Amino acid sequence: MITNGGGIFIFRLLSLLLLFLVLVLGIAQFMLPGVIENSLENAFGESLYKPKKLTVEVGAFPAAKMMLGKIDNIHIRAEGLKYESFFIDEAEFNFKNFTFNPLEVIMGNYQLSLNQPGSARFTVSEKSLNDYLNLQGIPGTEDLNIKLLNDKIILESNIKFMGAIIPVTISGYFQVKQGTIFFKASEVNLGKYDFGDVFKERLKGNLNINFAFDFLPVKMKVTALNLDNGHLILETRILAKENYKK
Repeated sequence: MITNGGGIFIFRLLSLLLLFLVLVLGIAQFMLPGVIENSLENAFGESLYKPKKLTVEVGAFPAAKMMLGKIDNIHIRAEGLKYESFFIDEAEFNFKNFTFNPLEVIMGNYQLSLNQPGSARFTVSEKSLNDYLNLQGIPGTEDLNIKLLNDKIILESNIKFMGAIIPVTISGYFQVKQGTIFFKASEVNLGKYDFGDVFKERLKGNLNINFAFDFLPVKMKVTALNLDNGHLILETRILAKENYKK
């Protein structure tokens, strides 16, 4: 039998426990996202080829779910990703329904499990694309310059033909095949030179400009390619059921 004094004691004890739980959850709600974000920034910063700028935003409600290694959504924005000679000016990743080991993330040795498809958006500037293509070298061309217009791509270069240097302007577009982006020529302009349509068709067929995004630490499928004021915008779908390790 519980006396009045005992009942009051139990009531006070339960009240204190409830207050403590509310306090812990409140602190977790405000502090835990920042702790996880900083840990993920450090981890992603190394895996994303040391970008110049990186921000990570995580969301979970209640935030205490993160203690169990569950995140509702992650938004990652990186600037200045570089892999060998290829430079990506901006990249944005959006993920939902992530699971992870909190202790491993805090220690910097993480494995994230993506349970739903995510998305990524990559922006490559005209300058970055020209720097990469000129460094790689395109056989048969010199002084290559690509202009990314809103409705088409203009390629300007010089070609050698029968000992002469001939300026050429080629318009076209990008297309994607098996994860690799190819330039597809549609029109050739040789200025004052006229070598006939056969020569132009051979020139279009021999032009080989391509680059791939298969070096990124995620498996993805390209869903759209867009041109926007001197930039190439690549929209992708990141495949689910994948584990990403540091």
